[in-house]
Amino acid sequence: MGGFLGKDRKTCGLNVNPMNKRKPTISCADWIIFWESGENMYLIKIRSCAYQLKIFFSSLLLGSIVLVSTSCASNKTKAATIGEIPEKDLEKVSHENIILGEKVSFFSKTLKESRSYLVHLPKTYNDGTINPKKYPVVYILDGEDHFSCAAGIVDFMGSAGVTNNYQIPEVIVIAIPNKEPAKDNRFRDFSPTKVRDYYEDSGGGIQFLKFLGDELIPHIESKYRTVPLRILAGHSMGGLLTTFDLLSSPSIFNAHIAMDPSLWWDSQLMASIAQKLKGGAIHGSLYLSTYGKAQRKEESREFVKMLANKNPASFRSNFQVFEAERHSSLPLVSLYNGLLFVFGGFRPDLNSFVEHPSAINEHFSKLSKLLGVEILAPEDLIREVCSHTEKDIPDKAIECYQVNVSNYPRSYNALNSLGQIYAAKGMREQAIDAYQRSLNLEPNNNSATAELQKIPAK
Repeated sequence: MGGFLGKDRKTCGLNVNPMNKRKPTISCADWIIFWESGENMYLIKIRSCAYQLKIFFSSLLLGSIVLVSTSCASNKTKAATIGEIPEKDLEKVSHENIILGEKVSFFSKTLKESRSYLVHLPKTYNDGTINPKKYPVVYILDGEDHFSCAAGIVDFMGSAGVTNNYQIPEVIVIAIPNKEPAKDNRFRDFSPTKVRDYYEDSGGGIQFLKFLGDELIPHIESKYRTVPLRILAGHSMGGLLTTFDLLSSPSIFNAHIAMDPSLWWDSQLMASIAQKLKGGAIHGSLYLSTYGKAQRKEESREFVKMLANKNPASFRSNFQVFEAERHSSLPLVSLYNGLLFVFGGFRPDLNSFVEHPSAINEHFSKLSKLLGVEILAPEDLIREVCSHTEKDIPDKAIECYQVNVSNYPRSYNALNSLGQIYAAKGMREQAIDAYQRSLNLEPNNNSATAELQKIPAK
C-alpha cells in the first residue's frame, strides 16, 4: 500500500510499502503532512490501528510543511522501519484528505502578468441546512507565507465549529502570494515609491492596489457570497502597503491590520503623508502592532497617535506592542488580536440573550453601525441561545425562535425549529404553518414531513 493524494495518486512523501528497499526510518508515531498540490492545499492524516494516528493541526504554525509526531500507546517511542510494521497493521492504514483551500490563477491586465490567490471558505459556506450566508473578506498579503496560519486563526475565532468561540463572524480568507515561482514581486508590489537603494524595481505599490481594486476584489465579490466589509492585513513591507491604502483617498478597504509595518520606508513617507492629510480624512479602523525594539515602538506609537488625533470621529485605532516577539513571529499574534479589534463587540453575552431574546438583534445592530455594514447574528448562535431559553425560560422560547426566522426567512431549518417549539406548546395551527413553510423552501425536508405526521388531527 502507498500513501496517495487525490486523483493523480501523488505520494505523500511517505511510502508505506513493506517491500520498499529504502526502508526509511520512522518512529512509532503520528504523522501529518500538509502541502500544496495543483490548485488545492491539503492536510493528510495517515491512520494505523497499532500505531494510533491522530490529527493535530495547529494554527500556530506558519510553515508550509507540518510534521507532528506523538508517541504510541506506551510512553516510550520505539524506533521502527516501515519494513518492520506487521503486514496486518499495514492493511488497516487509511487516508483522509482535508482540503484547506483552493489556489486560483489568472492573468492580470493591470499588472500584465499571471497572478494567483488562495481562498479559504468558512465552514458554513456550503452548509445546506442553514440560510446561505454572506461573509466579510480578509485579504492577506504575502499569502504564500500566511495562508495556513490565517485559515486556522479565523476558523478558531469564528462562530461555527466545535469551539463556538463567537469572537468574530465567519470570514472568507483571500491570501495573495507576492513571491510567485517565476519571480519575487514583493518589493515591487508593496513599495508605494521608488527607492533604488533598496530594490531596483520598487515603486509598484500604487499599481498593485489598482490591481486589487479593479480586478481581484470585483472578481472575489462576484464569485463568492460576500458583504462589503474588506479587511487588508499585511506584515513588514506588506504592512507598509496596508498603511498606504489607509492613507489613500478613497481607501479600498474598510479595516487595516498592519503588522510591524516598514514605516521607515522612503524617509518615513507614511508619517509625511499623514501629516498633510486634513482632519477627518481617514475612515474605518487601523490595528498596528510591533515588537520590543525601541525605535520600532516609538515611530509606530507616534504614527498611530497622530492619526487618532487628526481623525477622532471617523477613525478607530489600536496600537499594540508584543515585547516577547520578533519581527518574524508577529503575524500570528497580530492577526488574532487585530481581528478581535476590528470586530470589537462581536462576541455576545449569551446569558443575557437567553433572558432577553430581543437583545440579540440590538447587539448586532450596534456592531453593524460600528463597522458600517449589516452584520446579522449568526443563525447557529441564535439556535444555541434558543435551546438554552427553551430549557431555562420556556415562555421566552417562541420569541427566540421567531428572531431566527425573522433574520433568516429563507432558512428551512429555522422554520423547523419554530415548528417544533409550537408543537411542544400545543400550538397546532402555528406548528403546521411553520412546517409547511419549511417544506415550501425545501421539499425534501424529511424532518418537517415527519413532524407534521406527528401532529394529531383536530
